Amino acid sequence: MGMTPMAKVDKHSDTWQAVSDFVASERQDAIELLIADRESEQQRGRIAQLDALLRLATPSKDAPLVTDTYQ
Repeated sequence: MGMTPMAKVDKHSDTWQAVSDFVASERQDAIELLIADRESEQQRGRIAQLDALLRLATPSKDAPLVTDTYQ
């Protein structure tokens, strides 16, 4: 399943920092529940979705290179 191109995420913004902090906390909770073997499949899916959310701030390898030519 491919990802739809989205607007750029400014990984240095206060908003993204808040999202990143939230994701880290939720991911840790999911890992603890996974280790405790509570709803393991659900926790694996939760972790996968949180990881996908964090990847939004990572430039795609398929993204076109933008070159400015100044004359």
